[in-house]
Amino acid sequence: MRRLSEHQIHILSVVQKHERICIGLPIEPEWAPIAQELRQLAKWRYLIEEATDDGPAYTLNPGVDPR
Repeated sequence: MRRLSEHQIHILSVVQKHERICIGLPIEPEWAPIAQELRQLAKWRYLIEEATDDGPAYTLNPGVDPR
């Protein structure tokens, strides 16, 4: 398993708290780094990415505990 940064762990805990995160499209410049982190965490299978009309939505992959 990959070693996650404190920032990545924080992002996972926010997704866990809200159950589902969608930052929408188009992505504002200040949200671009978060969008990139969400995509990377989905690529590493910590998150599940779902395509929606509003943009990608992310949920925590079952079995992942960000603590």
